[in-house]
Amino acid sequence: MIEKIEHDGRILALILRDTYDKEGLNFVTEQSHSFQVGIHNVSRGTRYRAHTSLPFEKIDSLKTNKIYYVKRGEVGIDIYGADNIRKEYVRLNAGDLIIFIDGGHGMDVLHDACIIEIKQGPYRGVEQDKKFIDEDKSI
Repeated sequence: MIEKIEHDGRILALILRDTYDKEGLNFVTEQSHSFQVGIHNVSRGTRYRAHTSLPFEKIDSLKTNKIYYVKRGEVGIDIYGADNIRKEYVRLNAGDLIIFIDGGHGMDVLHDACIIEIKQGPYRGVEQDKKFIDEDKSI
């Protein structure tokens, strides 16, 4: 199950629920997204050819995307549009994954949680990495 959160024709986030079980290799992001996410639901004995990924020669103004995978617990996620106005609030439980494509986000930890965050690097420090939408400067 993939949930798409959109506003004004732009995808803000994609949610893969723990119940997602489509067979095969399926990419849930569009080819044009700067962060590609695929789900490999394959049978024993499947083999992928060994390879390395080729570097890009030059990237200007790469859109930074982020993934949260909820390993344990429950969280609430604010999804903001490009106008910095909250468009949606979703709950994620253990096994759920969210891919942030556009806009902004905030998070409430609703039950003790372990969340794995995956994002593009290198890390540039808070000043160059984040533009806060609200006045609350917590984590």
